[in-house]
Amino acid sequence: MNLVFAPLWVYFLPRKDVLHFLDEGLYEGTVVDGKAHGLGRCEWPNGDIYEGLWREGTLHGKGSLRYADGRVYEGEFRDDFRNGFGVTTHTNGATFRGMYCNDERNGYGVMQYANGNVFEGYYEDDARKGAGTMRYCSGVVYEGEWQGDRQSGRGKMSYPSGEVVEGIWKEGKLVDWK
Repeated sequence: MNLVFAPLWVYFLPRKDVLHFLDEGLYEGTVVDGKAHGLGRCEWPNGDIYEGLWREGTLHGKGSLRYADGRVYEGEFRDDFRNGFGVTTHTNGATFRGMYCNDERNGYGVMQYANGNVFEGYYEDDARKGAGTMRYCSGVVYEGEWQGDRQSGRGKMSYPSGEVVEGIWKEGKLVDWK
């Protein structure tokens, strides 16, 4: 009888395994200390599917989350939330490319709407806020300040005819102009 022993360090290598989370889904991938850690895939009962990196049982690192409703997010995760740069593609064809913090758009981003409108600027708490430019598919361009997802503050509206209106906007309406 020939016995073969593996070096001790082999027993501490991460291994591929399958974990059943209580009512939370099925995980296949690397497991360390009984937790998803490394590269893995999880499918939840609601139909959401995540493929990517995990750390100590949480989505952490680069990955792809396909929601049951058809949306897809590809980008960075930290502690189970979209955090860092990512791209969300909606079922209607709209896409957002930009920064996320705790699952919300925060920082610089570009939103391409399904109707052809494009917003390029800053977001805070998932709403347009600060400097930004909206290019409407009609050819109209608004450049200026945003608050609560609406034009608010100093701004300039340029029309395809060449007309330019500069002024102060409040909740999406021009209230004072030059």
